[in-house]
Amino acid sequence: MESGDQCYCAAANIANSAPTVREFSERYSVDVAGMTSTLGSQYNISFLQEENGTAQAESSRKECTVAEDCIAGRKGTLCVNNECLNEGNPRITLTWVGDDDLDLSIFTPDGARISYLNDFDGKTGGSFDTLFSQDGFAPHVESVYFPRSKAPVGIYRIQVDTFEERGSADDWTIEVFTAAGGAVPVFALQNTGNRDDILFNFGDVVESPISDVCSTDNAQIECCVNQDCVSNGSLGQRCVNRQCITDGDRAFTLSWTGSKFIDPFCTR
Repeated sequence: MESGDQCYCAAANIANSAPTVREFSERYSVDVAGMTSTLGSQYNISFLQEENGTAQAESSRKECTVAEDCIAGRKGTLCVNNECLNEGNPRITLTWVGDDDLDLSIFTPDGARISYLNDFDGKTGGSFDTLFSQDGFAPHVESVYFPRSKAPVGIYRIQVDTFEERGSADDWTIEVFTAAGGAVPVFALQNTGNRDDILFNFGDVVESPISDVCSTDNAQIECCVNQDCVSNGSLGQRCVNRQCITDGDRAFTLSWTGSKFIDPFCTR
């Protein structure tokens, strides 16, 4: 890109920097005539990638300030970090404030991956809910949601990848919401950098809410993810059923949920 290029100049006016390769290829068009009337503010231009491959300019980067803005525009029912989102059961939402380009991926119990590269899973109805708006220092959000009656019961894995780190790494928050939990997250985790081992157990979506809210603040819980064990070498290297165990070439592990003690060596 040359400094005289219209797309380069437009991005410089928005974010005080040239667009990245992905921002240029996925969010900008060679035809930027529709942009010129809204240049001049860091937060007044946004683009939607249309099916025909052309980028269409919106009048404002901020989709919403309150939920009513989303409802009125039929873009969803929630306003999170100035982006309109859909509710879901479950809904997994990544939020951060900064200038990093982060990517959210959700792996269903069946192994399907939902992300910006695969934004819909026909089997579960899971949908990647947000388009890119990571073109400068601002509040950002990516979200995946599932319809109330279709999400499978089981273990879901959350992955956060840093596509581009601009300066120091931004802190981010993952929150999981369900119909039963309402506006209060049933699972939340704050971190920085890449993570690919965040797990949560989604229960019966009709009869019961998620019951797998994990916190190491609980004296009975050593770990929620493998990283909790790795950070304290004396506890082992792997998190199984919220307990740290030692890795080995061969491991035989008995785990259960309940209050009765089970002796693995007792045959009676």
